[in-house]
Parts: sequence; C-alpha cells; structure tokens
Amino acid sequence: MNKNDWDESTLNKLHKVHQEILDEFDRICKKNNLTYFLLGGTYIGALRHSGFIPWDDDVDVGMPRTDYEKFIELSKEIDSKYYLDCFETNPNYFFPFAKLKKNNTIFDEEVTHHLDNHKGIYIDIFPLDNVNEKNSSLRMHAVIAKAITDTMLCKNKVKKIKDALHPVISFCFLMFPKKYLMKKQKKIVMYCKDDNSKYMCDIAFGYGVWKELIERCHVIPTREILFSGKKYSCMHDDTFLKNIYGDYMEIPPIEKRKSHKPLKIDFGGKNEKKEK
Repeated sequence: MNKNDWDESTLNKLHKVHQEILDEFDRICKKNNLTYFLLGGTYIGALRHSGFIPWDDDVDVGMPRTDYEKFIELSKEIDSKYYLDCFETNPNYFFPFAKLKKNNTIFDEEVTHHLDNHKGIYIDIFPLDNVNEKNSSLRMHAVIAKAITDTMLCKNKVKKIKDALHPVISFCFLMFPKKYLMKKQKKIVMYCKDDNSKYMCDIAFGYGVWKELIERCHVIPTREILFSGKKYSCMHDDTFLKNIYGDYMEIPPIEKRKSHKPLKIDFGGKNEKKEK
C-alpha cells in the first residue's frame, strides 16, 4: 500500500490517534525520567517534514534497554484508554519489542489478521541493547536472537521457515515452547550489563546488527525535536538514520513507499483488550 491507497481523511485521523498514543508514551517517560527517542520513519518525518511522512501509517520510538524494561514495569501507570502489548503483559505476544495500543480501535494488518490478538492502533517501542565491542560474541548473540525472532514468527504463521534469516537454526528452535524462547531471547540480548557501553543496537530485530550498531554518543544525550506541532525526544544526531537509509532527506519514489497494509481501520470500533 502506498500513499495513493489512502484517502487523506483516513490518514489524517490515523495520524491524530498515533500522536495521541505518542503523547501518552511521552507523558509516562517524562514522569518517570525515562529516556526515549523517535526512530525510523517517525524520526525522518520530524527532520524532513516536521511531522509525519505524508504517506506513513505507523510511529516508531526507541529506548535504551534499561529504560525500556522500566517502562514495561510501569504499565499500570498507563491510562486505561491504552494497552501495553508485550510478552510481560500478554503470554501470547511474540515480538521482541512492545506495542502501545489504543483500546476500542482497530488496525487489522494483513500479516497478523489470522491471529486472535489486540488489533488496536499502535506505536512500536523498540529496545536498544548495550554492546561493548564489535566482535564474534556480538555476532553469535545476534544470530541466535534473530533466529528466535524468526522462529516465533513461524510459530505464529507470520513467516515461513524457508524465509528465515537462519532457517536451520530457526527450524531447530521450533521444538521449544514459546515461553522458553521468549525468555531465552531476552537473556541473550541483555548479555551486556554496562549501561554506559560504547555501542547500542537492536540485536533481535531491525535491519541487522552491523547496520544498526551505533555509538552511544550519537544517541545520548537526546535532544528535543518538533513533530506535528509538539516537542518530543530524538537521538543526539542523525548518524543512525544515515547508516540505515543513506540520504534520508531525499523523497523516495511512490513504488518504494511502504506501509503496513491494514485490512480494516476503525477509530472507535469494539475491540477487547487482551488480558494476561
């Protein structure tokens, strides 16, 4: 789906709900002195458009792993209009990152349509893990963590084993229960306990450990940036975006504009909150 598949009114409503969820996330972080930063297309949108990329249909934020874990622990502080969907709040959850969703809304994506999950409009919250050195140990941890991610996607029929990054390893992991794999993965990505480590990286997801590996000095301290009329936190500079997207200020052609291909969107429909 690209911009031409959206009618402007629907996309504007979606952006409004996204920012509403982002505001709640920002409120919890500021209240508890947690560090976060805009990521991906959301960060590009802030720099290039001072808001949403016109055709974008999601919001991405990141947090240092320690702050991310604290945010998960504070889920009870989140307004009841929202639901923090992650393994700690939902034993059927299988992504290595969290989603903050608005209750009583629907964003039913094609890839997860078959699942009995909370399908509310959401923002993605990605943890960036501590990494001390670029070495074989990092590669080993990344291979296993990514393989577990693909195994979980396969178990939930979101991906086929032949499409996994490490299909043989992911296939071997299929014999293990979901709960075991999720706990094992978290232990693997949190192998470095140094919160002042030289590097940070999304080890279990994203574009690959070597592409996403970033020196902490380019991330923290964070700074404020204007996004759709409000100020939010972003990385210290744009090195992370340059590493992944190159010249991110260049407007991509229509055929390269990606979205989540929702089958249904509802801004006030009935949608039960999944309970633990």
